[in-house]
Parts: sequence; structure tokens; C-alpha cells
Amino acid sequence: MEQVSTTGADGDRVVAVVLAAGASTRMGRSKLTLPFGDSTVIGSTLKGVRASGVDDVVVVVGHHEEAVREALEPEVEAVRNPDPSRGNASSLAVGLAAHAGAGAAVVVPADMPRISSEAIDQVVDAWRGGACVAALVDYSDGAGHPVLIDRSLFDVVGELHASKALWRLIEGLDPEVVRRVTLDRPKPVDINREPDYRLALRRLG
Repeated sequence: MEQVSTTGADGDRVVAVVLAAGASTRMGRSKLTLPFGDSTVIGSTLKGVRASGVDDVVVVVGHHEEAVREALEPEVEAVRNPDPSRGNASSLAVGLAAHAGAGAAVVVPADMPRISSEAIDQVVDAWRGGACVAALVDYSDGAGHPVLIDRSLFDVVGELHASKALWRLIEGLDPEVVRRVTLDRPKPVDINREPDYRLALRRLG
């Protein structure tokens, strides 16, 4: 059945939902506002996202909200997760609700400052090019972000709660409706702890 937009938006539009509501518990400080190159961790993540061909970008904030908002450029749309303690799935649901008329959403954790516009464009192209409800990247060291989900999964995502729930949802789909694109490079570093941050900084050089 054809999906009907609830907002009047073009069903071919793709929104990037950048998840930036976490408490940085494992880091012990606000990791998204740490220096990274000529920007911050979240600023560098957004550079990759905004250099891609997505139509819209929304950042979901929660914990450390004031500091994260201050790190964003004025034109960047940000929405608040009122209960970020429920985890990334709840933040994703908030971001999707802000762009409910989009045809698909690319999920990008804000703590991946080396995520590439190429990877984002490839999952978008995979979705635009064939009948699939999800697309992800196979790197040289395993599957990773960005992950794209079709609008037909938006309501399902809103019901997810557990950690890694989005990955388990995709793993449970028929492989015929999941597109996997290959990039011959390691996964972008996911900055959770100090060693991750130092590794990401070393890879800058």
C-alpha cells in the first residue's frame, strides 16, 4: 500500500536523524563538545552529514542539551528528547516524529565524527534504487552506520526500547528487503570512552 505523508512533505525526501541525546556515561564528560580537528565531535559528524545528499537534517538533544545546542550552527534544526534515559531508540522516535512525512531516514550517531558523506549517499542511493526497507554499510571490519530505514518502519521504531534495538530489528527483516553497500575501509570510530577519542584523533592525521 502506498504510504501517505502526514505532513505534506515529499515522500522521496530523506532526513538524517543525528542522535545527540546521550549522557556520555562511559566517557565521564560531555563527549560531543570535545575538540575535534577545527570543530567539535558533533560538529565534525554534522560536516559529513551536511555534505551528503540528504534533504533534511535534525539533531535530537537530551542530556547536556545546553552545551550541545551551543556547539551547533544556528541553522541546524534540533529537537529535544524529553526522556533520553530511555535510550537511542526513543531519540530516534523523536527525530522521526519531527519529519514524519519523509520517505526514509538515515540514522547517524553524533559521536562518529569520521562518518563520511559517501557512506550516507550510498545507503540513500540503495534505497532510491530498489525495493528495500533498510540499508546499511558493510565496512572492512563489519557492518556499521549509517543505517537507513524506510518510512514503513517509522512506527515500528517508535515501539523499540532495548539497547541495539534498531540493529535487532534490521537483523529480523527478510534479507531481500535489506540492501548492504560495501566500503573498503574500517568503520568510523564510535567515541564512547577516552581511548576511542584518542584513536579518532590519531586517524585525523
